[in-house]
Amino acid sequence: MTSPRVGLLQLHPSFWSIRRGFYLWQLLRRKPEYCDAEVFKSRDSAIFTDSFYSHFYKNYPPKPNESFPRWSFRIIQQAGSTKPLSGREREVILSRGFLPDTIRLPNRWPPVPPKIEFPHPYALDRLTQSSIGVAVLTVSFPDMKAIQVNGQCFWVNLNFSLDEICKEIFGYLGLEGWRSWSGGRENLTAAQVRQRRVITLAVRKQIANYKREKNRNPAPEKSRKSAPDVPQK
Repeated sequence: MTSPRVGLLQLHPSFWSIRRGFYLWQLLRRKPEYCDAEVFKSRDSAIFTDSFYSHFYKNYPPKPNESFPRWSFRIIQQAGSTKPLSGREREVILSRGFLPDTIRLPNRWPPVPPKIEFPHPYALDRLTQSSIGVAVLTVSFPDMKAIQVNGQCFWVNLNFSLDEICKEIFGYLGLEGWRSWSGGRENLTAAQVRQRRVITLAVRKQIANYKREKNRNPAPEKSRKSAPDVPQK
């Protein structure tokens, strides 16, 4: 008897912890540039099902009310140990052009198909906030700074440009405007233009404050302490 399917909204809360790669995977698999990657359309996509590395590309749904740690342990035991890429797999997955350069993916990332909701835990462990190019989150994340926009709190990565940060905030607030199918044109209403201008100024001011504070209070260097002499017996 198979277990009932657990939807994303029914998951144990531990799956959505900011310390888990699962949350980041849900962001990555929804990025258009990742979904449209050549590797998922190539004739070589058989590597996802017909190779010893294919357990990275299977769906591993949790049981009802199963926590992330329990799920992770169970799947690792069930799927067995991983092996390094070799032969045709290495040639296909690591070749240029199969994954877009616009996404900051981890080195040797196994290109998990976006249709998979629950990848192997070892794949999730490779994801970090910076590795997939996330400039803005709505939950707190280490090394990201909180800013207030229209009464909402966003967490931003200051390593991104102001334009990149604002673009993602506009997406959260529904201020992206209308785009043509080619993605090359954007029509905004006059009200949206004014809103975006106000938001950009507010974001620029808050980011500038963080950077000024960082310059005034640089991180202290860790003192190098020599190990104490151990008396000889």
